[in-house]
Amino acid sequence: MKRLLVFLGVIVWSVTGASADMMTFDAATVGGHPPYTEAGMTVTTVDGYGWEPTFFAWGGGIGLHMEGGIVRFDMGGSPFDLDELFYTTLDGDSDNTVTFSNGGTHTFVGGYATDVVVDLTGVSAAKDLSWFTITLPDINFCSQLDYVAFTPVPLPASVILAYAGLATASLLKRRLRR
Repeated sequence: MKRLLVFLGVIVWSVTGASADMMTFDAATVGGHPPYTEAGMTVTTVDGYGWEPTFFAWGGGIGLHMEGGIVRFDMGGSPFDLDELFYTTLDGDSDNTVTFSNGGTHTFVGGYATDVVVDLTGVSAAKDLSWFTITLPDINFCSQLDYVAFTPVPLPASVILAYAGLATASLLKRRLRR
């Protein structure tokens, strides 16, 4: 019985212990273009109607440099919560839109020579996503996405119950053999 409790405890801890991940673009090739994958998240270009999104070293680190366009982020179908974006711009005020796979949107404004932290932890539409896009108007100049913070959504509770059922069946089978 003690083994069963330890086993179930390990399963519950491993399934519910999701932690935040971050896509920092640090391993991207400067001058290269999406697609790029890091921490299980992939970014691709949907429309590069400005200057094609490029990895660029600006402000001390590598980021996804955009001057208008749409980029898409996904985890290959695995669900995730979008927590935060860090965006740097030398542009004047412009509306930038994040569109979520569930149909929701979130708009943030970039200002001239500013760093913008887009905190999405309280935005209900940013939860349990399969993808999201970022759209920057083509008037943007020198805009860079420095990081994307996200949390993979843990396996559903039904998986825990299935493991618990298998463990219980195994334990009962052993006891009946005795």
